[in-house]
Amino acid sequence: MTQVFTSDAYDNPNRECTAHIITSDQEALEIAQQLTVEFAQEAAERNRDRRLPYTELEKLANSGLQGITVPKKYGGAGVSNVTLAEVIKLLSEADSSIGQIPILLG
Repeated sequence: MTQVFTSDAYDNPNRECTAHIITSDQEALEIAQQLTVEFAQEAAERNRDRRLPYTELEKLANSGLQGITVPKKYGGAGVSNVTLAEVIKLLSEADSSIGQIPILLG
């Protein structure tokens, strides 16, 4: 699915955006593993410098992981609780601040 952004997510909350729609547990895990590698690269620096992970949160939103708890009948992935726990574990290993986001939004 195409991702479209017309402006910075934090300057314009009414921006047009289309997030990827995850369709399976396996896809959710693959995307989480990819993001884990990327998010871990600067996690210690962000924590030390007390920088909020704006770029990483936007990537998380675009990835579709924030919608993995939406039931299939409503167009979501409807992943299992085991997969949700694994996604949270993977993201938390990279950056614990980002790892708790799927719990808070789910």
